[in-house]
Amino acid sequence: MKKLLITALVALTFLSFQAKDNVANSQTVDNLKDVSDSLRMDDILKNALSIAVQNKDKASFTDEYQVEGDEVYNPTKVFISLGNLFSANHKHLFIKRTVEYGDVLIDIYLFKNNKFELVNHNEQSYNTFMSDEIRDINGDGYKDLDIHWYPLAGCCLKNIHDVYLLNPKNGTFKKKVEFMNPTFYPREGLIRGLTYGYSGMDAALYTIKWKGSELEGVEGIYQAQFIEDPEYQVNDEALKNVYYRITAKGDSTKINSIPNEYLTIDQLSLNWFKGGE
Repeated sequence: MKKLLITALVALTFLSFQAKDNVANSQTVDNLKDVSDSLRMDDILKNALSIAVQNKDKASFTDEYQVEGDEVYNPTKVFISLGNLFSANHKHLFIKRTVEYGDVLIDIYLFKNNKFELVNHNEQSYNTFMSDEIRDINGDGYKDLDIHWYPLAGCCLKNIHDVYLLNPKNGTFKKKVEFMNPTFYPREGLIRGLTYGYSGMDAALYTIKWKGSELEGVEGIYQAQFIEDPEYQVNDEALKNVYYRITAKGDSTKINSIPNEYLTIDQLSLNWFKGGE
């Protein structure tokens, strides 16, 4: 039992020469294609930046257009937004390039000394990208960048959010923090969510909290069946709808219902924890 509690806490704190020639030739072609794609994306970015420069003196500016594709390149959607996107103290430029069946590239620039300075770059596969959002994640009153994506492989629920917190002092961004199946509660300075695991078995609910820009584990809610019999060798009806509440300090309490505060998390995550599909 003690070993299982320790394991639970760890989870809480925290996812022939001819043939060679042919391969080499194939790799060369691929490399050339990569270089060509990169140059095209650079040109698209430069064009977006030139549009931003033409509108840099405006309090706010948005534009959206598409660079058409051809037999070589896929179409690319471009979105530009300029203004006090993250805080009243700094002006930022947001450029998003979405290549159909390619990548989604997001670049954020800080407008400083009458020029644009790159302060954040994120790339995500078109096939895994879900959404992006500018919002306050940690409750400090400043907005942050949230990238939601979903991996192509895996057994279990895996909504991933990559979060870049704004540094309000200088308008830059802090190192990316990755969350698994989270629901953010900025007013409380908390994140509640679901760990990666099988539905109704080893997937656990969790709470972590912000301490400034750092994170600290609070607790986890685990299926009693998993804590008492992690191999599920015995189907104990008495353990259904029974849970263990384990704090980051190691205190463990057996409870007969999911605490009310977890009932407000993303319902897909909550249903997965309960054992639904």
